[in-house]
Formats: sequence, C-alpha cells, structure tokens
Amino acid sequence: MLKVTSVVLNLVFLISFSWYFLIHIGINAYYQKYISKKEIFLNDIYYKAKVDAFFQLNKLLDPKLGYSVFVGDSIVEQFPIEEFFAEKRILNRGIGQDTTIGVLRRLESNINNINIGNFILMIGHNDIKYRSIDETVKNIELILTNVIARKKYFISLLPAANEQDHRKIKMINQRVKAFSGRIGFKYFDVYSLFIDINGKINPVYFYDGVHPNVKGHLIIKDKISIIF
Repeated sequence: MLKVTSVVLNLVFLISFSWYFLIHIGINAYYQKYISKKEIFLNDIYYKAKVDAFFQLNKLLDPKLGYSVFVGDSIVEQFPIEEFFAEKRILNRGIGQDTTIGVLRRLESNINNINIGNFILMIGHNDIKYRSIDETVKNIELILTNVIARKKYFISLLPAANEQDHRKIKMINQRVKAFSGRIGFKYFDVYSLFIDINGKINPVYFYDGVHPNVKGHLIIKDKISIIF
C-alpha cells in the first residue's frame, strides 16, 4: 500500500512540475523562438551593443569627409569590405540577425548621422521569418527613400539552401529591382552569380547554405567594385 501511494505521489509531483514548466517556462520559450513574430533579437545584448557602438563611433567621424556605408545583416557584417577596399573610406554597419525593421529603427543613430557618399544596402533575408514579401519590399523601399546619401545601391539577396526561403528571396529581388529606377538607386544582381545551371544555390560559394565564404565574398567584391 505504501509503495502504491509513493508511486502515485511521485506521478502527481511529476505531472505538476511538467505542467508548471510547460505553461510558465517551456511554452513561452517555444512561443518566443518558433511562433512569435516579434523580432526578439532587437533586445539582445549583442544587437543593442552594436547599435550603440555604431552611434558612438559615428561621433568620431569627420563630418567634412564623405564615407561609403555598407548596411545589412550578418551577411554584410561578415563581408570584409574594409579589407577589399582598404584605401577607401568605407564603414561596415552590418549587424547579425538584422531585418528591415532593425535598419529602419537605427537609421538615424547608425546611418543618417554620417556624411554618406555611397549607401550600399543588402537586407531582407531574415525578414522572411517575420513578415510577408510585400511588407519586406515596402520596408526596403522606405529605407532607400529615407536614407540621406548622394548615391544609393541595393545588392540583391543571395540564394538559400532552403527551398521555401529561396523562392521568397527570388521574389523579393524581382520586386526591388522593379522599382529601382523609380526612387533612384542602382540594383546589383549578385543572386544570379551564386546559383548553378539548375537555378539552385551553388554550395561552392557558401559554408552553411546562407552565408558566403571567401570565394563568395570575392564575387560580391568584383561586382560592386565599380562603386569605388
């Protein structure tokens, strides 16, 4: 009898603990990570630190000089543009995980407080996790319309190993290219340089199906060198 009672009590405790975890901890964590559309990375210490660092660094720049500014997510952050064009005044303002919303939020603190000669934007890949193609394209248009720069450029999104993401990226590129002339920016198509003869992502240029390796970086470098 005591053994049965002990088993029952243990089961009750286990069920109660599991219920508490799922309701108060587990489900909320799962929701935030996999279901919620809120871009929780915007509150990450790393992201906020980068935004603040760029804000502080911009204060040190000579406002009389013109700079080329490259903006985007981790693909931009990892792109060694300052090494490829070492003799130029180029600033990399990419932050990992960033989206069009993130760029819009930091437009004044990280970008428009620089004397920008060339503004180079490459953003949108992460947006497909949070919003529709229409919303993503609209946000890209808002960025390019509201940034203060003498010349503006958009580098097409790169293909992805994930087929669903790949299709969305292709549509975003097509839509952005279509309105490039209307609001006065140059569109650089690098997407077509990163796919194989079957229209799939060429793994030779990537190390994880999303981020390009040095071979991929060199392709982008050669394509945009005309800017400098």
